[in-house]
Amino acid sequence: MRCPDCSAPLTEGAFACDNCGLPLDGSVSLDGDAPLESLPLPPEHARTTATRRDPQGYIKPSHGRRFGAALVDGVVLYGTLFLITMIVSASAGVAIETVPSEELSLATSGILIVLGLGFMVGPTIYGTVFEASRLRGTLGKRLVGLEVRDATGRPLSLGKAFVRNLVKTLVGQLFWPLILIVLVTKYRQGLHDLAARTFVVEV
Repeated sequence: MRCPDCSAPLTEGAFACDNCGLPLDGSVSLDGDAPLESLPLPPEHARTTATRRDPQGYIKPSHGRRFGAALVDGVVLYGTLFLITMIVSASAGVAIETVPSEELSLATSGILIVLGLGFMVGPTIYGTVFEASRLRGTLGKRLVGLEVRDATGRPLSLGKAFVRNLVKTLVGQLFWPLILIVLVTKYRQGLHDLAARTFVVEV
């Protein structure tokens, strides 16, 4: 069976197209043009309600939980980066005292560039490592009972986790108003979820 949107082959049992991410309302059968039918939910997700169900049958996250997860992750991540910045700055301050005055501006610029890269790369690494791990989510998400899944309901591969968090970092630091797209998308996906074809779910 093929996706009605992009015509890509569909994976048996999928609730969304692996290629374009188009949500499907039921399970996929590989028996020709068999209709999509409802797939029984796993026992651990039997409490799922129709009004809050995403393509894989999991409960869509509430905005409150997503905000809480972002708040916790922000404290953990940026608190750690701030601490590292203070340590590096203190060490650099001692080192700069020995730098000739004509080279001081260059040394200071180098330190600022390294710290800036840390604030760009840090969030991407943090999210990628945790979301591709057995936790299936960052510390903030796990604390409030959220996980990140791919379009077929499986845990993220390292590649998908990287794409998701790279886009998330770029959007958050360069185009932050686009973060609000999560408030209007059907399955409460951010731009980074749409780019990586992932879903945040309650567990």
